[in-house]
Amino acid sequence: MWRVPGNLMQIVVRVRSSTDPRCQVGTVGNVTLFASYNGGRSDSVQFSFPAGCKGHNHLYHGPQVNNQVPPR
Repeated sequence: MWRVPGNLMQIVVRVRSSTDPRCQVGTVGNVTLFASYNGGRSDSVQFSFPAGCKGHNHLYHGPQVNNQVPPR
């Protein structure tokens, strides 16, 4: 991902509370974390939700994201 080696983790999440009337509590979404390694420094976090919660889909990528890959 992002043309650098790293680890990818995909997590299933569920909306527990919402002030957005279109985004129902209980809606299932996904969070994808990418943690680069070997000096690649191209980490990201992406939130993905269906239909009514689509306005909360976000991609964070760049220097503000710092995912850590534990050493082996």
